[in-house]
Amino acid sequence: MTAQPIGISSMTVGDIRLTLLPDGYHRCDPVATFVGSSPADWDAHAYLLDERGRAVMTMGALLAELPGGERVLLDLGFGPRTLVLAELAMEFWGGRLLASLAEVRLRPDDVDLVVYSHLHADHVGWTTDRAHGNALTFGRARHVLSHAEWDYWRGDAIGGPDAADLAALEPRVELVDGDFDVAPGLRVVPTPGHTPGHCSFLVESRGERAVVLGDAIHCPLQITHPEWAFSADVNPGAAVQAREALLREFDAPHTRVVGPHFPDAVFGRVLGGPVARRVAFDVVPPAPLQTLAPEAGPDDVLLPPLT
Repeated sequence: MTAQPIGISSMTVGDIRLTLLPDGYHRCDPVATFVGSSPADWDAHAYLLDERGRAVMTMGALLAELPGGERVLLDLGFGPRTLVLAELAMEFWGGRLLASLAEVRLRPDDVDLVVYSHLHADHVGWTTDRAHGNALTFGRARHVLSHAEWDYWRGDAIGGPDAADLAALEPRVELVDGDFDVAPGLRVVPTPGHTPGHCSFLVESRGERAVVLGDAIHCPLQITHPEWAFSADVNPGAAVQAREALLREFDAPHTRVVGPHFPDAVFGRVLGGPVARRVAFDVVPPAPLQTLAPEAGPDDVLLPPLT
């Protein structure tokens, strides 16, 4: 069975409902992307690959619906665009987030809070609405991220928000430092390494917990192999430390894992014991998968958004 990006999927954590809202998917060369892995590692876990041997990653946002009625989006997908870099066997297909939001009967103005794990391009894609003068897509919402992340992207780093996103955010963004409770039951937890200000999230309600990984862990195999770097990690050593810290969180009772980039399923539980940790995806029923776009040709670089 080959991997495929997941569609809309939900899980409850006490009184908090978490829903993965897909925006699209990413496909890439697994050995080049997960530094330290080998072809043999992936041959043994071919279920994480597509029919052409590419690693598959879901892209999107995580909706948290809180008991007080607040609606929170964690990250904002890749946006209404598609990028194909054929020579690198790398593809980003985006554009479905607002349709996913509509499927759960919500509009952008229903969102109260946007919190970014970090500002790589596949997490900020719907920050602004290019069809309406580059205004914030979720114009009524607070927008929150770490101070270190904002400072990093205000410099000369590449691969993150463009000038329109930064200009729209600047008068509205709320910057936080360290562990920070952004809403009841939702805590920002610094996990730097992938980017200098990368954060993961801890969701807690009625004795239940979920750890939202962000990009600290991209693939289920990085839970078994936290020493594997991701090719876009700015500080690979710090990223390993962040992964190891997150793994310790899973030793607490009643804790679930949320891997927004995982294929096939994003909600699971981490199994420990005498062997290396691994993820079991048995906490929610299987969800529908995303429809894949036609394969790009070898000369395609930039294509229209998904429909």
